Amino acid sequence: MEAQAKSIDQFFHSAYEKFIEITTRLGGEGFSDKTHSEVEAYLESDGRELLRLLLQEHLDSRGSGRVGETVCGGDGVVRTHCVFRRKRPPGPEESGR
Repeated sequence: MEAQAKSIDQFFHSAYEKFIEITTRLGGEGFSDKTHSEVEAYLESDGRELLRLLLQEHLDSRGSGRVGETVCGGDGVVRTHCVFRRKRPPGPEESGR
């Protein structure tokens, strides 16, 4: 699969192609004589690849996030960008532990 620049309307195209590939193979003659465990193994690997493509293309569609001004942290490290979409998991004091 070759890399290419994507516009907004092309996001999820690779995932869609992978889905079509999976359903075409499952419906084809070559799969009619496979055992349940062979079909399950195929879906395990190619289905995971489909999920990976969906996640990656979702992340790509979100862009790099808003960029704020440069700040210097308390540790002396200069940070040049800020991502506002992330939520931090609750700390021990917030989770009731």
